[in-house]
Amino acid sequence: MCDLNPQETQHLLSALHEIDDLTAKVAAHAADVEKTAFMDHETLAALLTSLRDRADSAREWVTAKPAQHADHHG
Repeated sequence: MCDLNPQETQHLLSALHEIDDLTAKVAAHAADVEKTAFMDHETLAALLTSLRDRADSAREWVTAKPAQHADHHG
């Protein structure tokens, strides 16, 4: 666990909200597929790529944060 300053808090919350928004879009697409048995592969591929990229970026930031915290307090 580590404390976040206001800028870091805003950065993390922004990233998590972006992931949440993309997840909602994927869920909506899944609901459409369930209703229609039709997949817009280009849209779904783009959504999944964006979701992966945002999640990877957030994961990298979260993973690096404890090391940064240790550097400043060690």
